[in-house]
Amino acid sequence: MVTQGKHTPQFKALSSDGAWQIYSAALEVLNKVGIRFQHEEGQRLLQDGGASLASDGITLRIPTRLVERCLAQTPKKVLLAGRIPKNDLLLEAGGEAFFEAAGTSEFILDLETGERRPGRHEDTIQCLKLIDALSNVRIGPRCVVPREVPVTFMDIRIVELALENTGKHIAYSGQNLIQNDELVLKLSSLVVGGRKELQKRPLTHIRVSPVSPLVYGRDAVDKLFLATRWGVPLQIGSTPIAGGNGPITLAGSLVVATAETMAGIVLTQLAAPGTPVIFAGKIDALDLVRGDERRDALEHITASAGFIQIKKDCFGLPSYINLMSTEAVCPDGQTALKHGIGGLIAALAGANIIAKGGGFNEIFGIAKRLLMGIEVNEDTLALEAIERVGPGGNFLTDRHTLKHMRPTWFVPPLFNYDKWEVWQSKGAKDYVARAREKARELLREHQPAPLDEKLVQELRREVEAFEKEVQYA
Repeated sequence: MVTQGKHTPQFKALSSDGAWQIYSAALEVLNKVGIRFQHEEGQRLLQDGGASLASDGITLRIPTRLVERCLAQTPKKVLLAGRIPKNDLLLEAGGEAFFEAAGTSEFILDLETGERRPGRHEDTIQCLKLIDALSNVRIGPRCVVPREVPVTFMDIRIVELALENTGKHIAYSGQNLIQNDELVLKLSSLVVGGRKELQKRPLTHIRVSPVSPLVYGRDAVDKLFLATRWGVPLQIGSTPIAGGNGPITLAGSLVVATAETMAGIVLTQLAAPGTPVIFAGKIDALDLVRGDERRDALEHITASAGFIQIKKDCFGLPSYINLMSTEAVCPDGQTALKHGIGGLIAALAGANIIAKGGGFNEIFGIAKRLLMGIEVNEDTLALEAIERVGPGGNFLTDRHTLKHMRPTWFVPPLFNYDKWEVWQSKGAKDYVARAREKARELLREHQPAPLDEKLVQELRREVEAFEKEVQYA
């Protein structure tokens, strides 16, 4: 009797002992060095929970017992709902990996001419429709921004358009303006049927980032408290730059990032025990010659993969990582290499949300197939098929092949499989040209599930009223 089993490939940048040493060092940092919360209510809440104020009067030392108590209160599973329930995502450490669309961009390469130009309202809608159509992109709406809209309102307009043009979960990327965040939650609650329903089916979640090393600004804490009041998931992302605002050693920067995230989780659970948390963050690398960060550095990928391992193995919490952003300025080989390497390593390291992949639907598909591993059971061992076919036979026409051909093989649809002469006869189109054709096809044929017109108008009224109020304030 064969025991069913499937091995999921893994990439580990740290040994198990190394991951736990970083975890323990982060606890020591919080207990001895402490962390600053530039927020009076946040400071009071931490002190009431057991943190102590250092002699400088602004740094708080958080004891290990408080950290571990709050970690125990943090849910191990997080639901990210879509407007359409089939797009719901359940995040848990060691669970499925989901891919998020590209980061917010002010410019776009025109679909017809290929020229770089500022993004417009219609570009945002097209990007959202493509996100909705691409099967392996599970989270939106981070995409090109409408440049004709004032900067203060760009994120609001994108969310409004996203609620109408995609049924997937909305990864809202705010500008540290608490009033914008509150409006986004209000708009989302209108779509699901109220504030209580939004807690059950969070269409969006709030993102918070500390300032390395070891500081939470007022805006970040305000956003944290907003998430706890509304009962929606909170994503905490620490992003120290090794050699800049983090230690030059990758392990040292991991200690800082882990300590910062621990502190955010503590404050979250003190404010509202049981608030869902997504453990985000990455480690960037500083180019000590040019003086800026290097997002394409191998060290960035390696350290961030180590961070995923700590999130999964030491915390047991759902994780988010951005390992697919690139410094390339056009869709070339550098872009493909960074997206491919970053996306695959993030998936193999065990991240639940992998961000900044743009429209590389093929990379996402390859990563998903790789994570499937090789399933071994009585059927996949194919002993009966081997016996039927026998020595010198052919498996092509055997029923076992027909049964397993689709789930076994993933064929990236935009890859070229033709010989040179055939490829030439079809117009000698490279990958980018084929991707443009596919985008046009999807925009012609795909229609997102419609949002009730009354809701569309209500969202519009809310956004317009908000913009007038802010402009006249």
